[in-house]
Amino acid sequence: MPKKFPKISEIPVESETAFGLVELAVGAITLAWALDIFAHALKRDTKTTLNQIKVYLLNLIEAAMWAGVYSVLAIWLAAIPELVFSKWLFPLNPEAKWPQLLLEVVLQAAANGAISQVVVDLASQIPVPDLGADGKKLSASGGGVIFAFLLFSRQ
Repeated sequence: MPKKFPKISEIPVESETAFGLVELAVGAITLAWALDIFAHALKRDTKTTLNQIKVYLLNLIEAAMWAGVYSVLAIWLAAIPELVFSKWLFPLNPEAKWPQLLLEVVLQAAANGAISQVVVDLASQIPVPDLGADGKKLSASGGGVIFAFLLFSRQ
């Protein structure tokens, strides 16, 4: 008698396992797509493509350098509003009313905005070299997501 296989809907799967499988499938599809683009580029002109790959890799290193600059400055300067608000202006008060909490949130947002501007001004003075030598202004040179994540995660 042949073995009867269960329907897919009858197979119990834990949520972490299902998420991991979906993540793996999306990653595999993305990798296959990138390799296909890379293979088509190599067929066109190998010398130009290899030069483009070199410039791209150098730009990635440059972006990592910018991320490092913003990370160091954000971690260093984010302690200032944290110290001011948690120790002096608004010490921990479990009975605080919502107007006081709202005021604290608004003032912390303002302080974070000021610190953000200081970090951007300081980072713009640091001479990060254009490794790709293509004159391209990388989005990482503006700070972006890494800077915001580091600054606000400290609050």
